[in-house]
Amino acid sequence: SVKNLKFEERDIIFVAFITLLFTVLTYSIATGIGFGVIAYIIIYLIQGKHKEITIPLYVIAALFIVSFVLTAVMEVMSK
Repeated sequence: SVKNLKFEERDIIFVAFITLLFTVLTYSIATGIGFGVIAYIIIYLIQGKHKEITIPLYVIAALFIVSFVLTAVMEVMSK
């Protein structure tokens, strides 16, 4: 729930915002979560907190990226 977020942790708030934004804009919970996971990893890498990111999270982000790229390619190919 949004009301349970700790507003002092701006990185987490930003990831939550990205997740909610893409969920609403794409009408897809899975897409919103995918963009949120990717944003989380990017933000933590920029902040130098790479040790806090687990290997399964990298794998999940990579799978989302592959899914997004393949979806875009299939859209272009179908036109």
